[in-house]
Amino acid sequence: MDLELRFSPRPFQPGETFLFWVEVKHGANVHGTQLTDYETDIRLAHANHRLVIVLAPRQDAGELVGVPDTMPVVDWQAVAEVVRRWSKRADLGEVDRFLLTDYLAYLGEEGLMDEELLTAEHAFALRAQPAAEGAVTKLIELADAYVAERWGPRGKVKGGQRPAYGLDYWAHYDLTPEGGAAASDTWRSTTFEWGLSTDPCREQPRNAWVFFAGATFYAAKDSPAVVAENADWLAARRKDDFEYVNAWYWRLLRYRYPEELLAATTLDDQVALLGGWVVDSFRRLSAAPPPR
Repeated sequence: MDLELRFSPRPFQPGETFLFWVEVKHGANVHGTQLTDYETDIRLAHANHRLVIVLAPRQDAGELVGVPDTMPVVDWQAVAEVVRRWSKRADLGEVDRFLLTDYLAYLGEEGLMDEELLTAEHAFALRAQPAAEGAVTKLIELADAYVAERWGPRGKVKGGQRPAYGLDYWAHYDLTPEGGAAASDTWRSTTFEWGLSTDPCREQPRNAWVFFAGATFYAAKDSPAVVAENADWLAARRKDDFEYVNAWYWRLLRYRYPEELLAATTLDDQVALLGGWVVDSFRRLSAAPPPR
């Protein structure tokens, strides 16, 4: 999405204009040479000063590719903080206050806003973080073996930001279980995947860590979910608790939050609960390939 801003800030000369083009990123990376193309195109616009800016989530800014070294990158969280300050102004009208408050709620749901202050919940979470990360790392390592035994070996690459088990872990798998029939070619450029990530791309995010399992479509234009004849198939997958989300790639995923594993009271039982859920997600998709 492109946003164009024009204004003449003081103390510059009267009539002097600044032109800003803001490339907004959320759940998508830079496409090809779009940013360098924008830098070329903006020079054709009438203004005294011109600048292209990238707006992206702080947690994703480091993963952006193709951003020129001299191009500023502004994080969504900084924008949210400005909006939060505006929303507290005493001179705001009722409509303005409502719109700003509603916009802040949206930014919070999308994981694009920092918490306003440290709360007791945050303090307890930070206190438990090292132990929690160690426990989830062990859980994922054992669940990986569980899934490999009951579905098949994962792909040669695993990791995410960390090339090991733990937060941001992910792994790819074949579309059919080991020794099973060949997958339908209607899957196109698809792989099965599971892992642990934050949830800003969910339809109803909680701004929390969540396990995911399902299908990842490498080529958006070749995704079976965009084929018109597959509309009923996609609707059926939604009824089976899968969500069609844009998380760098388009994906068809089920979700399970860590607290949902607390029904199991031993590590072995939690591994079986998580691993079994992953395998069940793969089986549901594998048994119902896209018709076209």
